[in-house]
Amino acid sequence: MKRLAALILALVASVHYGYKPLAEMYPDTARAARAWSYVLQAGEGATLYLLVAFLACIVAAATRSWALLPPLALGCIWGAAEDTQRVVCRVAYPMDKPPPLEIADLCGASMYWIGLIAVACLAVYVARR
Repeated sequence: MKRLAALILALVASVHYGYKPLAEMYPDTARAARAWSYVLQAGEGATLYLLVAFLACIVAAATRSWALLPPLALGCIWGAAEDTQRVVCRVAYPMDKPPPLEIADLCGASMYWIGLIAVACLAVYVARR
């Protein structure tokens, strides 16, 4: 449990204090700071989603209560995938320049349709349970 607490504290500190030192490596530090903040916050979200899924598996195994585990785990994995997509797609562009597309279109429209289809399938799965 101490390691988990240390991991979470390190994660929070790196996200909330790490973007500024990273941004200072670029000529336009203000723009780079916004970009790194976006990337680090998405990485934090992905990590926390995966942590919740992992802890849900542990609780389900300890209590032998499996009913809510699949939709919860799938929702967390989907959330982690979406946040990871935000990280990868933003890092694909220079951090001190604005991306040539709207922030919602960083990975292209097809990636957002895949996410929409995934959440629809998850909703149907949860509704049937």
